[in-house]
Amino acid sequence: MSQISKQPAVPSLPRLVVADCVRDMGGGERFVLDLARHLPGRGWQVTVLAYPGAPLHRACLAEGLEVHTARTRANGAPWTVLPLIAWMRREPVDLLLTEFDKDLRTAGLAARLGQPGVRIIHSRECDGPIKDRPWIRGFHTRVADRILVASEATRRSTVESAPWLDPGRVSVVGKGIDLEPLRSVRPVGDGPLRLGYLGQLVGRKRVAVLLGSLQAAGIDASLRIAGRGPAEPGLRELVEKLGLGDRVTFDGFVSDLPDWFAGIDALVLPSLAEGWGYVLAEAAAAGRLILAYRSSSVGEVTPTEAGALLVDPTREESLVTGLRELAALDATQRRVRSERLREHARQSLGLDRMLDGLDTFFRETLSTPR
Repeated sequence: MSQISKQPAVPSLPRLVVADCVRDMGGGERFVLDLARHLPGRGWQVTVLAYPGAPLHRACLAEGLEVHTARTRANGAPWTVLPLIAWMRREPVDLLLTEFDKDLRTAGLAARLGQPGVRIIHSRECDGPIKDRPWIRGFHTRVADRILVASEATRRSTVESAPWLDPGRVSVVGKGIDLEPLRSVRPVGDGPLRLGYLGQLVGRKRVAVLLGSLQAAGIDASLRIAGRGPAEPGLRELVEKLGLGDRVTFDGFVSDLPDWFAGIDALVLPSLAEGWGYVLAEAAAAGRLILAYRSSSVGEVTPTEAGALLVDPTREESLVTGLRELAALDATQRRVRSERLREHARQSLGLDRMLDGLDTFFRETLSTPR
């Protein structure tokens, strides 16, 4: 009598859902795309939960990445939470990563109600305090299992503002970028200084402060502003008011980063708080000089030891001083700083390093009882 041997069951890959329902495209959304692109190669099933029609949703569709949509407008709204519960029960989730507070209060709530055993990690994408509200405490302690941050600065601001949050549940995993496209950017120039700003045009980025400092510095330098946002009309008016119309250009959204970085010598970042600072990493990888404030996570991403010029955030005139110091660098000094920043990016800011850290962190979270 013959016997039929059973083949051993092949364990299914753990399923990660990354919820990011922001309707713009920024550093957080780039992070989500990197996870969706690369973690499947490390043994994960990855699904992105995005707002329908948002840039993140469109990018996932264009690249053939697995994506599901949800309209997250009202916190905890039944018309958002109930469909998500049904979806998660049809397609069980092992690990949920929520990118922003609204994602935690919608997708996180749905996961906790629909699959009590699911592990939930909440990522804090911006450096700053957590507001002390009863519902905020509840979501961070009863819904989220762990808190993920990208820098020690964000970890400090998180723990210090939330004494009710167990510091042991807050973990740091630095981010990273694909360095290869930026390796070939030509060296910095040795003529008049070409400055650049790359990022959202919103008040907290303090581009107006950069314009005022450029006018006050009195240096021979031009400035390219790349990005879009609601502050753009006011910034254009300020450029004319300060008499900088012949020195400042607005490039809008930039898709070819190597080409844009090739057109500047130094990146200036006038914001005081950054969740991690993708643009700093990109500038370093491209061998561009960097001028920024010594605040938030900036010094962790591009420290002074790597060649970045970081100025005092408590002194109003420090950005003016920094611009003058940049303009005073000769060709050799520019080249030395550029090479140091490139080497720092190669050693510390690569994508594989981030993926290694996150893969380990995610698997540890899955193996730890709630």
